[in-house]
Amino acid sequence: MVQLSTYLHKEVISLFKEIKISPEEYALMKMICFFSTTAILTQKSVNVVQRARVKYEQLLMEYIVEAYPDLNREERQMRMVKIASANRHFLQLGILDNAYITKMFSLNMANLRKQYILICT
Repeated sequence: MVQLSTYLHKEVISLFKEIKISPEEYALMKMICFFSTTAILTQKSVNVVQRARVKYEQLLMEYIVEAYPDLNREERQMRMVKIASANRHFLQLGILDNAYITKMFSLNMANLRKQYILICT
């Protein structure tokens, strides 16, 4: 199994260094990632999520146009594609994280004891 930190450094951080992602681009990219999942939603909810994703994709494109006036149209579109492609890396990181946590609990790597704490509100 690929280690979470190895994947993060090899795939995600290298991509961010390559394109020199700005904090604003990163924030917009995370919003696009957040509004990309539509599992177990009603069709009405899916439509809302899709509209939100499109909104943040448009904001990202507008930001790229304003922040990088020296780039031509094709270069701006390529930058948008590279930033948007990070979404698949975040999905993969989630899968790796779930697999690692499952393995950790299965093998009792944290030396967990079977104690349950009841939290009263």
